[in-house]
Amino acid sequence: MAVTSFDPRGPYILPKNGSMPTIVYGINEANAQSFKAGHLVKNASGVALDAGGDAPVLGIALKDATNVSSGNIEIPVQIITPEDIVVFTVATSGDVAQAADTTCAIGTSYDTNASVAYPSYIDSSDTANPAWRFQGAVKNADGTSSNRGYFRLAPAESQVWEG
Repeated sequence: MAVTSFDPRGPYILPKNGSMPTIVYGINEANAQSFKAGHLVKNASGVALDAGGDAPVLGIALKDATNVSSGNIEIPVQIITPEDIVVFTVATSGDVAQAADTTCAIGTSYDTNASVAYPSYIDSSDTANPAWRFQGAVKNADGTSSNRGYFRLAPAESQVWEG
């Protein structure tokens, strides 16, 4: 299976204890979806874009949606659990292309945002529907904070796949 190339600004799960995150197969795309590989997804009658704040997170899509109405295309998903640390780009809504240094406060929870043009990212201006707790900034080679941060999913926001 060929996986669509990921946007380098997209989220990724850090491997823990030398093991890679679980990939689940067998969940079909929900009807009329337009997410890209690397977007956060939820299970809503199939794999659907998780634009933030409205449903528990299933994981990261590993294949682009096909935008078909039949919903019968399998989408592999890298599952995210509350134990995982996920690296996200941090930006304010609509400002992903010019994302500045990480501006989140450690221990504070934030929501995500996404669009077809940009992968899922932490919206540092949105704490209304928080799902992701900021753990710390990813550092640049010179020790300064980058526009990426380490986050953990709140347990209540996790949507573990049941096969």
